[in-house]
Amino acid sequence: MPRDTARIHEVEDDVLAAIDYCYEQGWTDGLPVVPPDIARVDGMMIYEGRPPETVLAVHPATGLECTVHAAAVNAVMAGCKPEYFPVIVAALEALNEPEFNFHGSTASTGGSAPLIIVSGPVIDDIQMNADVNLFGPGNRANATIGRAIRLILMNVFRMIPGVSDKSTQGSPAKYSFCIAERARGNPWSLLVSLTWKTTVAIRRRWSWAQSLIRWPIMAASPLDSPLLCCRQSTCASWPALDGRNARPRNSCSNLRSGQLKA
Repeated sequence: MPRDTARIHEVEDDVLAAIDYCYEQGWTDGLPVVPPDIARVDGMMIYEGRPPETVLAVHPATGLECTVHAAAVNAVMAGCKPEYFPVIVAALEALNEPEFNFHGSTASTGGSAPLIIVSGPVIDDIQMNADVNLFGPGNRANATIGRAIRLILMNVFRMIPGVSDKSTQGSPAKYSFCIAERARGNPWSLLVSLTWKTTVAIRRRWSWAQSLIRWPIMAASPLDSPLLCCRQSTCASWPALDGRNARPRNSCSNLRSGQLKA
């Protein structure tokens, strides 16, 4: 939502109270979230550069929109660092491709979840895991980028388990499902097509516990693959860690601590 209409929630100046408040509002995936303090949300949006009200994705069935601001709020709650945000933006734009079947993949009774595959130099820049224990725990970037997408699906697009998300059994992949493509020793062509850019690919997949049948996405990609819906744009380009190459935001203001955005 635009900054001037953003809902500001006054909470106690206590971290645990703020976390409990997020639970009370229904903003979590069942696990504790980082309270979306205004300063943290602003710091996240600096790495995108477009105005906060810029729409990144639209739910085709409900018409609900995810803006830069809404994505930043959920990225903060997921525990992302600001430098992860360009990857999240690219992932949302890939989800928004018509060929992906956004609504069907999130509302299906089969328990599918979007698998986010990141390829390119950003993997090393933000220290993603592209090696052993690839789908396992222990890496902040992998875990929180995937979690941010899930929180956006729930909080922005209102795909609520048991209500609009009709999965009969669900899957652990519905918490977080994000991996990185390893360049070292890879015998196949990388998803990234230009060495100075990052490609984020989204693949709709069943839970392994339920089925090993692949659900292909008929979408064009830089590699002409029928199985991936890719997004490669300046939104996914990696800014320098010191922020010098990050695109400046169109608006900025000093905001008080002790406030939450939603």
